[in-house]
Amino acid sequence: MGLWESLWDVQEKTKCTAYALEINNKMTFTLSVVMGSELKDAIHKNNGIQGKLILVSRENKEEKELPAFALKNPDEKFSIDIEITLKEVFDDLYQGIWDLSLDIFTVELKERIRIRHAFNESKELFNVSSFLFYSYATVHQNWSFQIKQNDVLGYIEELYLDNKGSLNINGFAFSPGKNLPVGKGITKKVIFSNNENEQLEFVCDNIIRHDVTEQFGIDRIYDNSGFTVKIPMDLNEEKFNYPYELYMSLEYDGSDEEVYTAALLMDDTKLKSFKELELMETEAGTRKLSVTKKRDGLELNIFNYDLHVEASSVYVRDESIIVNGEILYNLSKYESFDGPQKILLQKRQVDTMVTLPITVAESKFSLDMKMPKLFRDYGLKEGIWDLYFLYEGERYRIKTHLDGIEQKQNKIQFPQLITNDLENKQVVYKPYYTVTDDLSILIRNYIFKKQVEHVVLASNKLEIYSFINIMEPNNNVPRVSTGKITLKGINGQSLVIPVSIHLNKTKSSTTEHNAIFKADSLELDEKTVRSMLRFDSLKIEIEFSPNKKAQFIMDIPPDIEIKRNFKRKSRWVKKLTGRGAYERLYKLLYKLIPVNNNRVIFQSFYGNSYACNPRAIYEEMVKQRSDLDAIWVIKDKHTEILGTAKKVKPFSLMYFYYMASSKFLVNNGNFPDFFEKKDGMVYLQTWHGTPLKKLGYDISPSSASYGENTSPQLMKRVKKWDYLIGPNEYTSEILSRAYDFNKEVLNVGYPRNDIFYQNNIETKAGEIKRILNIPPDKKVILYAPTWRDNEKKHEPYEFKFDIENFYKKFGDEYVLLLRLHYFDAARFHVSGYEDFIYNVTYYNDIKELYLISDILITDYSSVMFDYANLNRPIIFFAFDLMRYGSQIRGFYFDFLNEAPGPIVQTEAELLDVIQNIDGVHNDYQQLYQDFRKRFCHLEDGNASQRVIEQVFK
Repeated sequence: MGLWESLWDVQEKTKCTAYALEINNKMTFTLSVVMGSELKDAIHKNNGIQGKLILVSRENKEEKELPAFALKNPDEKFSIDIEITLKEVFDDLYQGIWDLSLDIFTVELKERIRIRHAFNESKELFNVSSFLFYSYATVHQNWSFQIKQNDVLGYIEELYLDNKGSLNINGFAFSPGKNLPVGKGITKKVIFSNNENEQLEFVCDNIIRHDVTEQFGIDRIYDNSGFTVKIPMDLNEEKFNYPYELYMSLEYDGSDEEVYTAALLMDDTKLKSFKELELMETEAGTRKLSVTKKRDGLELNIFNYDLHVEASSVYVRDESIIVNGEILYNLSKYESFDGPQKILLQKRQVDTMVTLPITVAESKFSLDMKMPKLFRDYGLKEGIWDLYFLYEGERYRIKTHLDGIEQKQNKIQFPQLITNDLENKQVVYKPYYTVTDDLSILIRNYIFKKQVEHVVLASNKLEIYSFINIMEPNNNVPRVSTGKITLKGINGQSLVIPVSIHLNKTKSSTTEHNAIFKADSLELDEKTVRSMLRFDSLKIEIEFSPNKKAQFIMDIPPDIEIKRNFKRKSRWVKKLTGRGAYERLYKLLYKLIPVNNNRVIFQSFYGNSYACNPRAIYEEMVKQRSDLDAIWVIKDKHTEILGTAKKVKPFSLMYFYYMASSKFLVNNGNFPDFFEKKDGMVYLQTWHGTPLKKLGYDISPSSASYGENTSPQLMKRVKKWDYLIGPNEYTSEILSRAYDFNKEVLNVGYPRNDIFYQNNIETKAGEIKRILNIPPDKKVILYAPTWRDNEKKHEPYEFKFDIENFYKKFGDEYVLLLRLHYFDAARFHVSGYEDFIYNVTYYNDIKELYLISDILITDYSSVMFDYANLNRPIIFFAFDLMRYGSQIRGFYFDFLNEAPGPIVQTEAELLDVIQNIDGVHNDYQQLYQDFRKRFCHLEDGNASQRVIEQVFK
């Protein structure tokens, strides 16, 4: 091929698709390969190809090789049948997502091709080890596996209503890796859990199931795994007007410590049959059963048609949502409903409700919801609002079950309309059908941030390059608009920056837009503006027209670099200045540069912050006027650091130089794998918290997370530690055992907690409050929940308590600090509570937030251990306790019985505890003091000094 042809020739890419998946003890499927032009040429030259299947961990890119195959002179399109023994391949993989690819080899070519998924449905692989494997198609239709730990495998085989109206459930359940011996004390319970965190438990009868052992047992016995339970509907009839998630619990020998809980599952083919069920007349009345698949399990609805509210038609007209409905009821149980009645709108998962009047005539009604008026008069907020008929204190869901149209959510889409909410912020709304064909209203902010690419800040210029989602309708959104960005800074400083907004709709989705925000004149100096960009989220307002203004919140995460200019590097520059090139240079520096005995390098949370134990040790050195040459690894070099430490970015040229030459290395995590500790270096591992969840070799080998937590790479990093700080003997013992660490453990307390025992604690707290602009007379509630991996990263963050209710009850006395995971902080969009809610997710050091907080609200987070030093109230808001049950069993201590504060699951319980916090805290004093004796006994304010005396000799 000549030069001209090569310039214009488009290379055909090789494609690989998997078909016909079957799973038993083995997994068989067919790979269909269509060869690209480069591969065709290589095969003709080399008389054949070799292939190898590769599983790649999405998290750390670790690879697992699957069976290889060889083909001699294959056709340009060929198929090959693959058979994989599940246990041999999957048994040593750890929890997470693994992507499946095909590596093809010839003498002169190696090509990796992502395998596409062409199965009719996802598959669940149960008979492998002690956890669950899900085979599924990604959003790009590629083939991946998700591995999840599951303490219980509970599977429903039959679920039906009998002629008496009782619910019958039959199936099997066992704890993978644990025998179910016949005749021993094993109690199985089916648990119903609804959005109100109400739970109903039903004890099952055990059934002998030799077939389950044969199918799943491998070397274990699950003969006693079968169960059956009959649940009479007259037990508590009104409870079954709500959807319930289904769980199975196993209790061994009556011991509370041997209780395992997980969501129940059902085969997809059985689930489909529930979509065709008809109304059923039973002795208890007219019923219908519905089961739908949720993200992590099943949702059950038992519809009671003795009183049924049916939406016969739903319209969106002008700015109204109009619902025409009919009340159907059992004449022997109820009299006429004609006359004034009420419809209830309830925001899902919280206690916010709006009641609207209706008039029922001949059992029919019409509800005209003029949405702008509801936003203005009732303060409707973003979220999902479910519709109920309210009668004598009971709620009856408004449904659409009698029109013969199943799965409306997939078939009927209502137009989405725009209006302004109470804060004059644009929102969109529409009615929609749930998966069970009930009626709800969805309200969302018109715009929310998706991703920030980079930020440019120069002497008089600010540019933010990002992607945002603009909800439909968005066809008339102008390409260029004006608006403003509001920044917050220390001591209540505020800056409003006029900007131009340049929008370009992408092809990724109907809502995604590339957005550039440009400001050409700044009132404050560059340093101040930079600090404000990092201090809090940015409030952005876009004026599309005089009467059409949108507002949303945007955060600038710590890993987004703020540059003075932006210029894309060429491929060659990237090669010469990239991490790979510098790592190769490091190997040379490692050999040539001697250790500087006066140099110490500090790093905290991978360079994201100046915080935690490394900061406390460093600042004590500054206080003692140490002559050590200090280096801080920090992504944002504009971070203010006490003293004269040099600041270097991770993976910069100077970073590798200092990594090769520093005598002392201080980190609360691990350095990257390129780091080699040579003779004369001292590595101080400070760690970053008292462990709550099991670590390393303490994790059961049957657990899905065992491989990840005991990987050779991780243990190789541990071997480089010379010293390990223990905040308490409990932690020292755990870390030494879990990571097989046999060098010196410093039982000195945590340096970062010294601040709690200093004499000037009140003065320091006042300074922090002034920085955050918190009124000195206001008390502080710190809310610091755990990140949940079932949350959707690009959807707005939803509180499990209503902010308006919270504000009304506590706004006069308290402010609320939000310390969220950075994924959640990026989704946080609450506005209108600027003097009450403070987003402190990116505040550098959480210990200073502890210091000013009067109450901590958390869930399963290890923040409880540090905060206990202050002897102040802790509330555990565990709204998803049932879903989190199996993970709690992996805690090092008995969370349910030893938590040093109340465990609450609903908004009402949470608000009640806060209102009575002094009495509640007093009630938990014994548990609290026991907790402090166990986890805070070494803390006295001098941990940093003790570390320096023992390490930096």
